[in-house]
Amino acid sequence: MSFELAFPDDVAPVEGEQTLARYPANRRQSANRAVGGTLWLTSHRMLFLPIAFDARLGGRRWSTTRGTIADVEIVGTKWLEVFSGGLRKRLKVKLRDGGVEIFVVGQLWVPGQLHQIAREVKSWNASSAS
Repeated sequence: MSFELAFPDDVAPVEGEQTLARYPANRRQSANRAVGGTLWLTSHRMLFLPIAFDARLGGRRWSTTRGTIADVEIVGTKWLEVFSGGLRKRLKVKLRDGGVEIFVVGQLWVPGQLHQIAREVKSWNASSAS
């Protein structure tokens, strides 16, 4: 039995775009703030949508196309960033323009999920280079 992940009602997909996966996530919005939401991987982009509560408190949406991602890596814990997810390993997304986005992503009880997400995003660069 197969199913398709539907886009949220308030997100307009680009032509031909399909959702590949979605994960519970927190996005580091500043050194002292992480915003709860969902990280979406699609055939065209990476998209973060904050939960309604955080959106009302200034949590912002974020998205980037696949081609703007230079690299991803997993970064370890960092006590100085305790309020922005520093107590867990995180996904660091490096953008071609020099920007960096940090996400606490996945569920603690799913072993290897963070590494799986990093491999998936890294494969985007490999497939676009060939």
